[in-house]
Amino acid sequence: MRMPQLDARLQAVAALFTPCETGADIGADHGKLSCYLLAHNICKKMIVTDISAGSLSKAKQLLRKHDLEMRAVFCTGDGFSPLTQPVDCAAICGMGGKTMAGILNNAEEKLHNANLVLSSQTDIPLVRKTIQDIGYHITAEKIAYDAGRYYIVILAKPGRVQYQEKEIYLGPVLIQEKPEAWKDYLTGALALFPRNKVMKDSLSGSRRNYMSLIVKDVYDWINEVAPFETAESYDNVGLLIGSMGSEISKILIALDATPAVVDEALKLNAELIITHHPLMFRGTKKILEDDYEGSVISSLIRNNINLIAAHTNLDLSSEYSGSIGLVKALHLMNIRQEGFLYLGELPDAPVSAKELRMRISSCEKDLVYQFGDDNAQISTLCISGGAYDEGFERARDLGAQAYLTGEVRHHNAIAAIGTGFVLYQGGHYGTESLLVPLLAQGLQSRLDMLKYDVTVFVSQCRPYGGNASC
Repeated sequence: MRMPQLDARLQAVAALFTPCETGADIGADHGKLSCYLLAHNICKKMIVTDISAGSLSKAKQLLRKHDLEMRAVFCTGDGFSPLTQPVDCAAICGMGGKTMAGILNNAEEKLHNANLVLSSQTDIPLVRKTIQDIGYHITAEKIAYDAGRYYIVILAKPGRVQYQEKEIYLGPVLIQEKPEAWKDYLTGALALFPRNKVMKDSLSGSRRNYMSLIVKDVYDWINEVAPFETAESYDNVGLLIGSMGSEISKILIALDATPAVVDEALKLNAELIITHHPLMFRGTKKILEDDYEGSVISSLIRNNINLIAAHTNLDLSSEYSGSIGLVKALHLMNIRQEGFLYLGELPDAPVSAKELRMRISSCEKDLVYQFGDDNAQISTLCISGGAYDEGFERARDLGAQAYLTGEVRHHNAIAAIGTGFVLYQGGHYGTESLLVPLLAQGLQSRLDMLKYDVTVFVSQCRPYGGNASC
């Protein structure tokens, strides 16, 4: 019976797989690699694992079809966790670099000095760094081209090394060997890696003409940390003004795109503004210079400034929402999240409602209104920045004694007080402004890691009050 054909990537994996007594196919999916390794006696026995029972069943059927089932053990589970015996060589393929790095970091007790053949879909530099961090080193690397994209296949063995930055990005073996596909790989690697200086240097031999960051790179990062598809149906998020292909070197992050923020961007020569609150939120049908919003939109277009909005999708982010910023500022513990609600315990609970109001005011550096008894004892606080006062009932059901949001309507204040609950109105700006430095820090860290010469600025403007202009 004809054996299943391996694509170019799996052929490279099989070529680097160390002949051994017992091998492992981690995340085996369809089982083609295991079938090939057993049929060609590269391994006498295979342990085949996958987190999906359905995928594992397909692999088992394939091996049975080729009379190889008796030489395989099938285990359902994540990464190396299902393994109950040491293996000599293990392959991990067909998953993202972050997932692969997590598997490797959690596999220390089950590696038993096994050789590793690795091929991730993304984040190859992260995989190489993880290889270094777990005490392995890279002994071979191959470039495989399949279905219009390049894949890197790595053979790693036990033994500690310290790789230079260039080796992490480009591969210590590939740098030395420069295989035939080297130049094509560096050019085509943009399909695998974000563009960065190190890769551009190796391709051009010059440090003066780096690959530029474009709007789409930033859009993709935001979509990774706060997927735009998770925004509420009424929302208006994503790239609102500009072009995905626009090159950028300076980015300004603000809560709102006000005239003062646009002026601030112009002074900074920023080509991209990222805001939390979107323009054209209410279904704009006209853009007129003598209209407030129309004048802002016209100014952005006239000055070639791109605008991205991340609104309710960012509110759901446990890393970058304004709510999580307040959670951190108040040092809440045992954090849990349900939708837009973030709950946590006060570190010195219980405290009086009055004392907690003063703490919140200190964190926001703004006036905070309290609805409820000053002497009410608060142990668990729920936070939802912006305009979500209707969330207080669910917060109460989840065990909170108090709820902080941006805006509190009269009827909800009365309903809360009537049940002994405490509401805090921290202002829409006050409860969300902490997301601006959080998002700026996260984006700057990513750009620095990828070696972009790009600066992310935190807006110093407030939408109203004494600092409405900057």
